[in-house]
Amino acid sequence: MDLSTSVSTKSQRQVYLVFMVGIPGLGKTSLINKLKDSCKSSSRCGLEITRSDDVRSGVLAQEYASRGLDVTQLSEEDIYRIEVECGPKIKEELNKDICLKLEKLQDAPVDRKIFILDKNYCAKNLVQYIEEMASKILPECQVHKAVIVPQNFEAEEKNSVGPFDFDTIVIGLIRSLTRQNHITMNHGNLHTLLSYMSCLQSQYNDPIGEKFPKDQFPRIEVPFYMNHSVSNFKAAGHLMDQYERLRQVVTELASKKATIKDHVQFICSTINQLKQMNSFVDYDESTIQGLVNTILTS
Repeated sequence: MDLSTSVSTKSQRQVYLVFMVGIPGLGKTSLINKLKDSCKSSSRCGLEITRSDDVRSGVLAQEYASRGLDVTQLSEEDIYRIEVECGPKIKEELNKDICLKLEKLQDAPVDRKIFILDKNYCAKNLVQYIEEMASKILPECQVHKAVIVPQNFEAEEKNSVGPFDFDTIVIGLIRSLTRQNHITMNHGNLHTLLSYMSCLQSQYNDPIGEKFPKDQFPRIEVPFYMNHSVSNFKAAGHLMDQYERLRQVVTELASKKATIKDHVQFICSTINQLKQMNSFVDYDESTIQGLVNTILTS
């Protein structure tokens, strides 16, 4: 979808439900923050965000406090196990935050309102919940929907793992394993890979078309890295054996045919060799405004 599409004239009182499909590390939250700033500065529409990482972090902090646990004294596997155990509570708090943000949009003195769910993986029942709550909380608004996906999404099957192009997966791994002070994935390489692969496994055999039908959820493809940097790196060819071996391992992990703990050292050492594939996209204001326009014409 063209990010430069201009906004068409629409009837008043519109709400736009925007979902994200991705993997950790791509930079979705940074992009969403820019969208928020753009909407705030122009006053053209209201925008509220439910951030899964914020909700998750808050629930886990309460859990550690209630158990009297010092997270720095726990193993990475124990931290991940506690996170899994907190799943139902995280879901409950996420639903509360969704309703809170929709209520804020209801009170916003603008006719066009955008709600974004900042979450890599969204189950079908969560999609339905958000649609139902939007209709209930904002009954006077016409509901529009869209889903933001990374570049080369559902591209050539031979270069994909699940719906994601493998280059996208590699970029996500590079950034996840090298970034500092992330709000939830900050307990070491094993914990990061457990979290990362859990997200990928959830989407491996979950057809996006069933929960986000294209006729109801226009797809907005956004670049999170520079394709030419990846192409130039691969064209050099000197690390393609490692690249292909990594693809094989990640595919086995995504399909749950291998154990993550057995491959941490290999993944980390290979990702360290492939770091030059990484490059960041500089979203200027015109690009961000174009993306807002695309959402408002969905």
